[in-house]
Amino acid sequence: MGLHAGLFGPFILGRTADGSWLGFLDNQIGGTAVDDINELATLLGGWESLRSDALPRQQSIDLLEEIVKPWI
Repeated sequence: MGLHAGLFGPFILGRTADGSWLGFLDNQIGGTAVDDINELATLLGGWESLRSDALPRQQSIDLLEEIVKPWI
């Protein structure tokens, strides 16, 4: 696959009650809330990149089941 947004670490995106975005970057010793508009734009762009590369749900399940077959 090469370099893609998912390699930069886990993040969470959510909408607040007023409809604005809020992000959260997670790591091994804590996390950081993200509310800066430019940083949120980066996270939203990363999310869209991941979403466009991801397999549909059932294809993902089928692939994972195929990968684990030799282990069981």
